[in-house]
Amino acid sequence: WLQDHMTDLLSHYTNNENITNLFAVLNSTFIEVKSFSKLFNIMKTTDTFIACTQDEYTHAKNYFEIIKPNELFKDRKSTNNKPKQQYPSKRAIDDVKLSISWIHGYNGENELTKKLYTLSENEILYVIDSICILYETNLKQQRYYTKHNSSITSVNIHQHQSIVASSEISSVKNNQRALVHIWDHVKLETIREIHKE
Repeated sequence: WLQDHMTDLLSHYTNNENITNLFAVLNSTFIEVKSFSKLFNIMKTTDTFIACTQDEYTHAKNYFEIIKPNELFKDRKSTNNKPKQQYPSKRAIDDVKLSISWIHGYNGENELTKKLYTLSENEILYVIDSICILYETNLKQQRYYTKHNSSITSVNIHQHQSIVASSEISSVKNNQRALVHIWDHVKLETIREIHKE
């Protein structure tokens, strides 16, 4: 179960290497998790685990007896001792810039946006809601075109240039018109927005 489920779950971080050992990290000890039921039960007491491949385990197994888990993660804030709820000021919220680190999933139900488009340089373009995702297959990295405000309804790619046209639905609620975005998939820059007057 460990190799099948954990390897699949963590494949993005392990370059598809097989996870062979899983340890729960408690305050004073590491506990090896060898079954799904053990994992389920131990998740009630900790949310910290170490997963490793056979090579990593062979290299590090002697350290499990020496290292104390509470020293290994001493800078980590505990989730059990929740501090009083403090809300940031409006100014602090306005200064925050959020960014996307990874988008998981794929919606293949919409006939107009379920296609996967092959681009140059080993990239695949696909759509999830209002974002065009460009996935680089060799490096396993994503880039995003995020200029749409509503769900994307269709995508078309120029055969010889780095130009993409993507359209979105209009939003009556937000008083927005339907737009077609013409954009460069290399630079992720909008060339033009077209809307009906």
